[in-house]
Amino acid sequence: MAGLEVVGEYYDAAVSGADYVELRPGFAEMLAHIDGNGVRLVVVEDISRFGRTVAVQELGLTLMARRGVQVVAANGDELTDTDDEAGVMIRHVLGAFAQMEKTRLVKKLRVARERMRDETGRCESRNWCCWAMP
Repeated sequence: MAGLEVVGEYYDAAVSGADYVELRPGFAEMLAHIDGNGVRLVVVEDISRFGRTVAVQELGLTLMARRGVQVVAANGDELTDTDDEAGVMIRHVLGAFAQMEKTRLVKKLRVARERMRDETGRCESRNWCCWAMP
């Protein structure tokens, strides 16, 4: 992407990819930067890092498109192009896979926490602690 200048990097640490984008502090900061300086291109790692559900992805892309901002994945996929029906369909399918993977991972972690709690009487995770009650 020759001739482009990076004017900001934004990341939402410890925020679920299923949370609506406008509620994420880093995303809100990026939107404020976009509104204030005329940025017209945003590069994301990939669609699954932009949002982990189809609804979140589409809302985020709509917020960007309404501002006239093009969103491109690091692999070159243009995510805000709505004129390419096949591209939109592929984006939705990839979003559905990201959503399924997130759901699968949450379930896997929940089962592991429950197993640990059953085996040791306690289990700690990032957001909460739980102990088996006598």
